[in-house]
Amino acid sequence: IKALSGAETLILDKSGDQTFTLTCLSDAASVTETVVINVFKRITGVVVDGYITGSTVFSDTNGNLKLDAGEEAVTSASDGSFILDVGNGNVVSLGGFDTDMSSALDDLLLITPLRESQAEAVVSPITTVASFMENPEDLNAILGVDASIDLMTTDPVAKKGTSDEYDLLYEKGNQLTVLAYSLQSATGETGDTSEDAFSSITKVMEESYEADSTPVDIESKDFIEEVVDTVVETTQATVSTESKANVTKALVNVLPLIQVREDDSASKSVLNFATDTLVKDIQSLADGTATADTVSSYESSPTSYIATAQGGNPADYA
Repeated sequence: IKALSGAETLILDKSGDQTFTLTCLSDAASVTETVVINVFKRITGVVVDGYITGSTVFSDTNGNLKLDAGEEAVTSASDGSFILDVGNGNVVSLGGFDTDMSSALDDLLLITPLRESQAEAVVSPITTVASFMENPEDLNAILGVDASIDLMTTDPVAKKGTSDEYDLLYEKGNQLTVLAYSLQSATGETGDTSEDAFSSITKVMEESYEADSTPVDIESKDFIEEVVDTVVETTQATVSTESKANVTKALVNVLPLIQVREDDSASKSVLNFATDTLVKDIQSLADGTATADTVSSYESSPTSYIATAQGGNPADYA
């Protein structure tokens, strides 16, 4: 109850629409007014696999993973950073240029689920998998990453080179991006995002972990083969049994080469190959138009193929 005039400070600690009702009373009458205030919080963050610049980062308030009218959006800076006013829902990044891979990742969809109190965010392939998980608290164990590392707020590029654990985190993020982006390109239509690829990867990861509660080897033939089958089924793409086998072989032979090496330029060359030459080849392997030489290049000597495309010696990439 206030006097004829006055002010009151309100602390709004939840995002979204909040309704306030003000009633003015006198001996003769009363007047009531209702005000709806859209409450948001301002967060800082980074879009990272390598740092991804030029991506559209938005607050996905309705959860459809699309930028809709009225949703706040910004563009990530040259170092992947952004400042965004967010409401309820996830933060989503779409597209952009990966500075470590030196590749444009058109329609690459990355997501991070926000905690209520979170003021800083990392949007990465790791957080994207977490966003699709039924039990995201299992993700450290699934990836074999130290349980003390907060996957939702750790910048893997900034931490790369500081310990084996952080190098593993960076490596797994890169591998997930290459796997998702390759399969997005192979099974999707032009303009499709990597939503189906990431959701399929997540499904197989959780099922594998549920079976024996040990870290999931995302480089293994069994895992990649199951992911390929799941993505094809989810997207209802037309991919023959032989073509699926060829796609699987290419991915099985390239993913383990994505590593943190002492020679950083060699690491980046593998990443550039994986998001350029490999992606194009996966498309032709999936639709059956790949040449026998292309199939053979992945089966017999993928490091020689990378050296031919990127320069250097095959030993640089082993």
